[in-house]
Amino acid sequence: MNRHEAMKLTHPRAVMIQTTSRCNSACIMCPLPQLVKTMPQGEMSDTVFAGLIEEIADFPDLQRVMLYLMNEPLLDKKIVERIRATRKALPDAELYIVSNGIGLTDDLSDRLLDAGLTWIGFSQHANNAKTYRAITGRKDFVRVRDNVVRHVEKTMA
Repeated sequence: MNRHEAMKLTHPRAVMIQTTSRCNSACIMCPLPQLVKTMPQGEMSDTVFAGLIEEIADFPDLQRVMLYLMNEPLLDKKIVERIRATRKALPDAELYIVSNGIGLTDDLSDRLLDAGLTWIGFSQHANNAKTYRAITGRKDFVRVRDNVVRHVEKTMA
């Protein structure tokens, strides 16, 4: 798409929706620890979420909905039902999240895939325990790595 074609768009092709402001890590490069001091924190209400999905369902060129921004989307206890609702309203859209993988269990992995999640990116920031701990402040590198590996294996089966 060239610049002139982009100027003709009346709606975005991609939308990001942050349903929770929480995170369970403390990555040294993330501004979240500072933002929580100045911005309201919490969960998006079901009413607001449903209204957003209803509104974007009418976007003619929408290709992707990303249910994350500056947070850990798996901390949203309703993330699976929100993915399912988004998939129902937008059956052809790509549905993305990016997670640190800390809360990813085998059961949650299955439920995310069943709900219609198209893609999940994992943000671990390291390929060894020492670097992971230095960046995130966490000591669970092996467990998180294994969570991610099991999820990836499910998607390839």
